[in-house]
Amino acid sequence: MKSALTTLCLFALLSAADASGAEAAQAVRDASSVTPYVKTNGEIRVLPSTRPDRQYQLYIGLPASYGKEPERRYPVVYFTDAYWGFEGVRAIYWGLDYDKTIPEAILVGIGYVGENLDYDQLRNTDMGPPTSTRNMFTPDVMVGQADQFLKMIETQAIPLIEREYRADPKQRVLMGGSLGGGFALYAFFARHDLFQGYVAASPTLQTLWQYEEDFMRSKPEVSARMFISVGGLEANTFRNEIELFHRRVASRPYLGRGYQYRRYDSLRHDGAIMMGMQEGLQFVLEPLAPQRGIAAEQGPPLEKDFYAVLFNRTAALPEESRWTRSQKQVMRRHRQLLDDLVNQQKIMIATRTPDGNSHTFASVGISAPSRAAAEAFAAADPAVAAGLLGFEVLSLNESPIPK
Repeated sequence: MKSALTTLCLFALLSAADASGAEAAQAVRDASSVTPYVKTNGEIRVLPSTRPDRQYQLYIGLPASYGKEPERRYPVVYFTDAYWGFEGVRAIYWGLDYDKTIPEAILVGIGYVGENLDYDQLRNTDMGPPTSTRNMFTPDVMVGQADQFLKMIETQAIPLIEREYRADPKQRVLMGGSLGGGFALYAFFARHDLFQGYVAASPTLQTLWQYEEDFMRSKPEVSARMFISVGGLEANTFRNEIELFHRRVASRPYLGRGYQYRRYDSLRHDGAIMMGMQEGLQFVLEPLAPQRGIAAEQGPPLEKDFYAVLFNRTAALPEESRWTRSQKQVMRRHRQLLDDLVNQQKIMIATRTPDGNSHTFASVGISAPSRAAAEAFAAADPAVAAGLLGFEVLSLNESPIPK
């Protein structure tokens, strides 16, 4: 009997294991049938090969209205390191476009053709200024080729975009982070009229001090905008050099009010780059933005101050399942009154939490000439007058945080 019981228990365990294994196998099959995510509204264009050691391609993102407005031309945002950052830049762009703080634009990320490429090596030469550099980590002399990279953008990338897409040749932006940010600054000092905006997020400066000095001495007339940023938690020497470079640039007369600098105290390098690209893109494209400043209020324009009235259940009002007949009548009048006032457009918003909620019973958005008028409105509510609800009035025109 004991042997039979043991056998029965072992069979049950094996059966459970088999069932568990079958469930796991089914889970694997289910996972393999998941539809993959596919990027949309974008293209990749390969540029003709002009160098034996590298070939370039463009990652192109088109604005939502591109196919709907065939006569419209768009600003173009060119940016470096697209093989790493295209999706991030596109996410930044869509957010700013939704907020209407930048115009719709064509995005053009610059990258390389091929698999298993050494991006670090390629970008080190492409984005470094054309000067001879040695460092303590490698014995070889490195000569940057930013002049050739900029020439490729000017003679290949820009002509293709402006020939085959509805790009506005008078509205170009160049953006990059780290080495790409340093390249954006190099491009400004080398060809300040090629782009109308330059965004350098946490830029690697290298030998740009000399380029800036020569540029200042040439007494240029500049119409482009420039944005530089850095993270407050980046390496001290890296951050300090950018801070000092900013002070130098800010003291120069050539940029006027077309310059902005930001430091993000809580961020390190890559985090600061993303923030810098977001704010930088907004700054350099600000003259073309559909809207500026504080967002417009939804709904009709407000001629008075705006208040939130929060109704709360008092101790005199039990859970709804225990309401008396008279309490039901009063609460029905309370709810109907709010609905009627919204329909009459005398109040802008009326929301109600589920019946029986033990905290806020309803909230109302109301335009009123004063807090006293908003309080008088709430006090006249039938449920408040009956002692079933209390209320709190919040002014939404006043910030509770000191400036």
